[in-house]
Amino acid sequence: LKARGSLCPWEIQNDQPCTLKGKSNFMFRISLCLGAVLPDRVRIQDLLSTISDAKETSVVEALGEAILTFGTLLAVCALMNALKGSFSGDVGRMPTGKIESTSTPSSLPRPAKDIERSPSRTTRPQPLSVPIPGTGASVFARLIRAGTASALPETLDKARSCALSKGVRLHSKQLEKIELEHLTSSVCLCAGHHFFQEALRAFDHMEDRIGNGSDTLWSSLLDCAVSASEFHRCKELFERLCSVGAPSGKDFVNMVRFFASERDAAGLCQLLLDLTSLGCKISSLDWNLALQGCISKDAPDLAEILADPKTSDCFAMKVTTISFNLLMRAYMQKGRTSGCFRVFDLMRTAGVPPSETTFGTMLDACVKAKEYGRAKDIFELIKMCGLTPNVVHYTTLMKGFLHAHELEAATVVLEEMLKSSVKPDFIAFAMIINAHSQWGNTGTALQLLEEMISNGISPNDMLFQTVLSSCAVMPTEASQVLDVLAKLIGHGLQPSDITLKYMIKAFVLTKSHDAALNLLQSAPEVFGVQSRLPALAYVELAQSCAELGQGEKAVEVYQVMAKAALAGDVLADARANALLRRHCSSCGQGAAATRLFKMVSKLQRGAFRE
Repeated sequence: LKARGSLCPWEIQNDQPCTLKGKSNFMFRISLCLGAVLPDRVRIQDLLSTISDAKETSVVEALGEAILTFGTLLAVCALMNALKGSFSGDVGRMPTGKIESTSTPSSLPRPAKDIERSPSRTTRPQPLSVPIPGTGASVFARLIRAGTASALPETLDKARSCALSKGVRLHSKQLEKIELEHLTSSVCLCAGHHFFQEALRAFDHMEDRIGNGSDTLWSSLLDCAVSASEFHRCKELFERLCSVGAPSGKDFVNMVRFFASERDAAGLCQLLLDLTSLGCKISSLDWNLALQGCISKDAPDLAEILADPKTSDCFAMKVTTISFNLLMRAYMQKGRTSGCFRVFDLMRTAGVPPSETTFGTMLDACVKAKEYGRAKDIFELIKMCGLTPNVVHYTTLMKGFLHAHELEAATVVLEEMLKSSVKPDFIAFAMIINAHSQWGNTGTALQLLEEMISNGISPNDMLFQTVLSSCAVMPTEASQVLDVLAKLIGHGLQPSDITLKYMIKAFVLTKSHDAALNLLQSAPEVFGVQSRLPALAYVELAQSCAELGQGEKAVEVYQVMAKAALAGDVLADARANALLRRHCSSCGQGAAATRLFKMVSKLQRGAFRE
């Protein structure tokens, strides 16, 4: 076979003894190559006589001797059938004797070199007990791979008709076995290609023709039912599975997913009791997959049942740290802090060591529930467990203190980070700088910004603007505001219209109208601001002047805005124009305000050219 090319694509070692496992594997590989071709003119007991000792004769030697007697293809087929029959029960010693063929050489099939190889052969072994060409697993595989799995009921009926035409009796065990094999192959293929509903429709069509079924069939159908969310089928399928065999770990996972979808904690407990009575063995991998399946179905309460050492110890299971962490995160996302700490207690009872992620999740849960004192205790517990807090732990604790308006405590945490081996990242610095800016602590915010730069972290424009905005929170002298601006520009700030807006706010807060007006007049040249200035900045300055009775100063602001609009530096919208007229008129400058209003209105219509 190897000499003939691709018909035998694997390597066969002549020195490998023919053990039971080896023969079964070899039979499976032969069936992969030849599909449904089975012998019909060879007495199998004659071939068995050729293999004198199953434990000492190699497969290749026995095959070679059979080839000399029967011919290439027929011998291979006979060996496949012999191995299939011989290893279904106790092998023992095979009888020896001379081979006596019941067929004449003229009646034997033509040699393998004269037989065309079909490219449509499936890669799956053919499970049929009766040779029915065209109705094997390859037919169903081609159908499913073509995306036409919905035609399975019709194809299964054709396979049944073909079997009846080949002499299989109606209502016989043989026909029942053939149809069971057909349905099992189809369902497994559908499950592999995610045609879950099509597999279930095929089962509905064949349900009364497959007898008691098989464990493989019921297990695959259970998987399809859970994946297709047809949960009304699960209990019946699981009962049928238990009637023909013991459920596997995959079946356990699917049933847990079913109970999690139904939020049926009592059903899950009953399942665990049934599995205990059946003596089922479940691997730790399947147990943790089932637990995580409950979490994915948003059923942390059921996952907690599996995580409880009282339950897992009955099956000698060890829940992993990852599973505990996922369960804690599920409770955290729901805002159920008590659930997080309950899972943490289960984790310690089970002897599972917590990880950095464990404590990070608990800190998040405390902050989300506004239990900031408890968050501080968790942070200390990290050190007690011999772990080193990471940047996430520090940042989460800082966030908790900031939410509690404990700015000093948050700053102390940042200072502790700077002294430790864990260096703060951009998020940690930005969080604390933003907090100080909101409180108007310009000096502290600027100092933290410089500390951030010295640690090799580059601020972005938004963070620069945040520091500058602190000048508009608490009254700051104009000279100090200009100094802050100069330092920020030295650190890399690119001035923009937002920068000017915060500057005007800061000047207005201290009634520094002259400084604000000078800034608006010189902004395009001094700061290189290319974008259009916000018209509302002029409005805010004019309003402040009007409130102090400085009508002439308000009109001057109006004039500066009109000139900037004419130069194209300001987009003077109708709302800003109307507000400026109102503020100037409120302090006795109605005539000048009206003249400027008409001029800006013409400019808006495109009629002003001088």
